[in-house]
Amino acid sequence: MNKNKKSEFTTDEKGLKMWAEEEERKTGHMWEKIYDAIADPIFILDSTGLILSMNKASEELLEVKFPEIKGSRCYQIVHKTATFIEGCPFRKSMKSGERESYKLQIGTRWYRVSVDPIKNSRDDVIGAVHIITDIDDLIKTHAKRAQLGAIIENTDEAVIGTDPDGIIESWNNGAERIFGFTEDEITGEPFVKLLKEEHKNEPDEIRTELAEKIRISGREWKMIQKDGSETEIELSFSPIYDERDVFYGVSYIGHNIGPQRLAERELLAYMTESFIRMKKPVEIINSNLREISVLYDNGEISGDDTNEMIKIQIRNAEQILKNLYELNRKMVENNSGIPDEYRVFFLEEKN
Repeated sequence: MNKNKKSEFTTDEKGLKMWAEEEERKTGHMWEKIYDAIADPIFILDSTGLILSMNKASEELLEVKFPEIKGSRCYQIVHKTATFIEGCPFRKSMKSGERESYKLQIGTRWYRVSVDPIKNSRDDVIGAVHIITDIDDLIKTHAKRAQLGAIIENTDEAVIGTDPDGIIESWNNGAERIFGFTEDEITGEPFVKLLKEEHKNEPDEIRTELAEKIRISGREWKMIQKDGSETEIELSFSPIYDERDVFYGVSYIGHNIGPQRLAERELLAYMTESFIRMKKPVEIINSNLREISVLYDNGEISGDDTNEMIKIQIRNAEQILKNLYELNRKMVENNSGIPDEYRVFFLEEKN
């Protein structure tokens, strides 16, 4: 018999009824296929929680076949309890007539259980569709994001997110500490508000390059704090993509190097001044000692005279050291950015 042969029906009332029954069977079979094709486990329940049917995903999740549990109630199969659990979304839905849901752990994975009421023509609740959705990956992703969020909020670095037009959308505690603006004060403002005039065109260039997936190195910018003062920030840049992998903005991570650069400049100034202060006196002492050596070698001065002359040069060298110590003290007092171990070294007066 050819199974693909099209059924033929008479055009009388009996034939019409047969045609309708055939179409109903086809439709029922189609919905059965759709029902089993859905990846989420689905139960059909009556108003008492009795399982009327379940799809293949339900059988796989619970590791049972429907004929084995036919006539059982949902709590017996899902929760292994003698009655409905506290906060059961099915019982809530039967009372509210609305969708109810909650999170449930089965084994080591998390699921969201949603219950939608089935109503008759009089709007009475006569049963429910019970859907279990695997949200384990989502839960873990949210947990990781929460952990990353906590790290970002507590880091000393400024982490700033902007949209494709350079408008600030996110601002962490580190940014608030460095720049002085709260998140509410700065959100919605253009990022260039924080930049000195000579850097204002650079963010547009950076966004263009990142959108084209061009790698760019970090930069050092002079930036403006809330009180109008300047600080130097070392910035790195990362593109932000949305769920479609479309460029959505830029993430700036900034390290405040202002105090470090100030200390470096002051240290350079100190070294320069130290060199200037020491160069001439040391040259004079060096010249005097050479002259003393020559006079002694030529027998022009006695040993006692040589000793006295060397003592004079020693006193001159000690005076240079005192001057240097005083310079060290002033530099340390005027520069809060010098590390403590350097302070000890600079203020260590040798006797």
